[in-house]
Amino acid sequence: MEWYDYVSSQASVEWLVCFFLMIRRPPRSTQSRSSAASDVYKRQLEDTEVHVLSDAYKALESFIQNEVLGFKMDEPESLLTEEDIAILNECSQSLHNWYSDISWKELKCTDYQLNWEILLSVLERHNIETVFEGEKGIRNRNLFGLWNRIVGLSKKSSSRLPLDRSHIDFILATVLKKYQFNMAYRDTKHILNCIKHKIDLFMTTDDRLIESFNSKRHLLMKLPETIIVNLNIVNPSTVKKNYVIP
Repeated sequence: MEWYDYVSSQASVEWLVCFFLMIRRPPRSTQSRSSAASDVYKRQLEDTEVHVLSDAYKALESFIQNEVLGFKMDEPESLLTEEDIAILNECSQSLHNWYSDISWKELKCTDYQLNWEILLSVLERHNIETVFEGEKGIRNRNLFGLWNRIVGLSKKSSSRLPLDRSHIDFILATVLKKYQFNMAYRDTKHILNCIKHKIDLFMTTDDRLIESFNSKRHLLMKLPETIIVNLNIVNPSTVKKNYVIP
């Protein structure tokens, strides 16, 4: 290779390197003082908004507990007996007798009617009166609420039936840990979460809760304007009659 060929090739390489250096993305410039100050101001506004919302939700939580659910505050914690846990266990073990592989796989929302039939069959085996209304029905309503959640968690955690014993134990322990405490506190959290996440429909079999909330909805107008309440609390039977669930 002649020297001028070498120099020419070197010049070509240097030109290519220079070209790529020119077209590469320039380093991000240091943020200006005005831009940094603007960001600080925006964060302060966001923090203020969060604080205002937090105060508003605290006011709402207090209203729900004291005004709407005041009738529940003196109720004892709903602790399950060994028989109650055995009933829920039997219901879980019998799921595959009620749900086919296809119906289980395609289950998208709670089938309250079928879940009640499952619970009903186990209650009858235990010679427990299957009343659902009034004071006598408190136990069965509580079992039914827990059972619906057990079915929901079972569907989320297992695509096939039957469930094995260890999985049933895990689901029961998870549901009981989450839902077995004072009913007023539990229902307050449910309602507050619905409002926070703009959920318009909350289903429950607790007719006293439905009646109390609906009769005092007008009082919500007194709460801060940062909270817009469009929540409706209804019985599942009402939903079946008036709403079309896809």
